[in-house]
Amino acid sequence: MWSKFAALFRNTSSRRRSARRGSGLPVEMLEVRRVLTTFVVDDFAAFQNVAQHRYDTIQEAVDAASAGDRIDVRAGTYNENVLVNKSLTITGAGNNTIVDPVSDGLLTGPVSGFNLQADNVTIKGFRIGDINGDTSVAGGDGSVGISTSSSFSGYKIQNNLIERNTIGIYLNTTTVGARLTEVSNNTIQDNNVGFGVLPAAGNGIYSDQGLRNVRISNNTLQRHGNEEIIFVGQPDTQFQISVERNTLRDGSGIFFLNVNSSQIVNNTITRSAFNGIELGGNDHGILVQGNRLENVGLQGYTGIYLNDNNAAGPNVANVIQNNTVINAGLSGIRVRDSNFNVVSNNTVTGTRGIFLDDPAWGNGITIENGVGNTIDGNRVKQSARHGIYVDATSTNNRITANNSTQNAYKVPGAFDYDDESPNNPPLNGTFGTSNTYRNNTGRTQNKFGLIRH
Repeated sequence: MWSKFAALFRNTSSRRRSARRGSGLPVEMLEVRRVLTTFVVDDFAAFQNVAQHRYDTIQEAVDAASAGDRIDVRAGTYNENVLVNKSLTITGAGNNTIVDPVSDGLLTGPVSGFNLQADNVTIKGFRIGDINGDTSVAGGDGSVGISTSSSFSGYKIQNNLIERNTIGIYLNTTTVGARLTEVSNNTIQDNNVGFGVLPAAGNGIYSDQGLRNVRISNNTLQRHGNEEIIFVGQPDTQFQISVERNTLRDGSGIFFLNVNSSQIVNNTITRSAFNGIELGGNDHGILVQGNRLENVGLQGYTGIYLNDNNAAGPNVANVIQNNTVINAGLSGIRVRDSNFNVVSNNTVTGTRGIFLDDPAWGNGITIENGVGNTIDGNRVKQSARHGIYVDATSTNNRITANNSTQNAYKVPGAFDYDDESPNNPPLNGTFGTSNTYRNNTGRTQNKFGLIRH
């Protein structure tokens, strides 16, 4: 390319060459660039030097910075509620960089360690929470580790330890055309200040203002009194949420309400007190895949539970596949008041049925008041009551190619397959039921024809 330009210049008269001296670009077309600044924060007061971009509080550095700048925070304890209202990258030095929110002593609402009010804010490498203060309700209104405004997007919350708050992360972003928000590689634990007294207390990641284009990945969440992850925004405000490859333990699980076109994939949930994964109503197009749930629902709850307990509407067109549910407290997978969902290729083992006074409890897989669901290719064994159970109000469901064996270990007379529905024409169900059964294997059934072999 350069040789072509050289030949062109050789064939040009000296008069024309002299006329082309200079840049050849008008001054107004030259790009104006600002050199981005790195600010440094140290809690040692003698460190302060504004001329050298050195501060002893994070808020002072944020106020002095411009969009795009970086703030490096050294190890220390920062008793602050930091408002970030411009696009910045704020990085701590790990667990020894502590942001301890300052309570105002009033029960009017929690304060925030970091309150993010701009696009493209990154917070990483901090320990955030009421580490040294009074964590009782009487000590104030509690704190949120990190809160995000629903008016902005593109947040990155990474590699933090967030603990001893009312809520770990209050996560909202509903901007149309939202940039990807990422919450990754954090440890979020013991955020139970005011649990049972303050609204929304006891949650690891909580949202009620809507979410769009969010990925929550590779985090550890544990020991929360309510839910590890809970999204309860209004209808048509929650889309494109991915909860993937997280570890949840010794608390509760994942709760969706009014969520669309999202996924819960490849998470590990152990020793949860309540439901491991719950679609609590009006959830559409959710993929629940590849999760491992073990010893979940210890206080009498279910591994994976679809329901309309919140009167939001049925869960429709969700896919529950390739999950493993071991030793669920009440039921393995329970589809209730939900329609046209697919439950396929899951392994459900050892459902304990802590309470056995309801025929829907203690089963491997249950359909209750469901229409048009597909139960296909699942492996169910060692359930306290039935392996696969369909209640009397469920119609037009397809139960195919499942293997259900060694069930009824607590309830004599229970079955590998039990269908209580009547065959009401014109549904054309299988052998006295309102549902279709094909190619299932097992040993016991309450009606002839549910099992092929």
